[in-house]
Amino acid sequence: MKLAVWRALLTDAGFDVVWQGTAPMRLLEPSRLIADEGPIGFARFATNMIRRPEARRRVLAMRNSFRAHKADLSAVAMVAVKRPTQR
Repeated sequence: MKLAVWRALLTDAGFDVVWQGTAPMRLLEPSRLIADEGPIGFARFATNMIRRPEARRRVLAMRNSFRAHKADLSAVAMVAVKRPTQR
């Protein structure tokens, strides 16, 4: 969904968006995995990929899909606060 749609969903649910940001979709890229999980977490992830060929195929398929559609994908973050209830 577009950023405006996410923002509208939050607004319609009674929240005010106070900050929003975007970043390139880098999920499942080795450098991102190390940054997110740390070296030990990344080593565990890599070990699981080696030990479980069916999981490796699924993860690599997802990563290839992210790469193929990178122009249309991004990471989105929003900070929203609940509006006070009117009485």
